[in-house]
Amino acid sequence: MPWITLALEQFLQWKLGVLGSVGFSFTVVGIKFGNDKCLAVGSVTLALLICPLPDGK
Repeated sequence: MPWITLALEQFLQWKLGVLGSVGFSFTVVGIKFGNDKCLAVGSVTLALLICPLPDGK
């Protein structure tokens, strides 16, 4: 199981950068320890990276 997490984190860092890796880490910590704030921060970070806000043009 740790290999899957490591591979997914490396893929996210390659695709979304360091902020993607940080968001994924917050999400995993939030799920593992039941911390709702970490889970929310990580989920929102990943959502904003995957679906960026419109430019407003």
